[in-house]
Amino acid sequence: MIVCVCRGVSDRVIRAEIEAGALTLDHLAACTGAGSKCGTCREEIAAMIHAHAAEMSQSGRRHLSVLSCDANENDAASAA
Repeated sequence: MIVCVCRGVSDRVIRAEIEAGALTLDHLAACTGAGSKCGTCREEIAAMIHAHAAEMSQSGRRHLSVLSCDANENDAASAA
């Protein structure tokens, strides 16, 4: 399902970035572009982040992944 219509970013892409360590709206926006244009989807993205944090807390796991994107790489790809 497309979460960010402006940037065409799906829930799968957002969940993958969350699993990889993007746990703030700003980091997800830098990695995926989601929530960086009109902002309408930011509430849904925040809910996805909170759901992930709750799942991690309930399972007793800690998030140890290394952040998966470089905002500069994403900006370069967007400009191409």
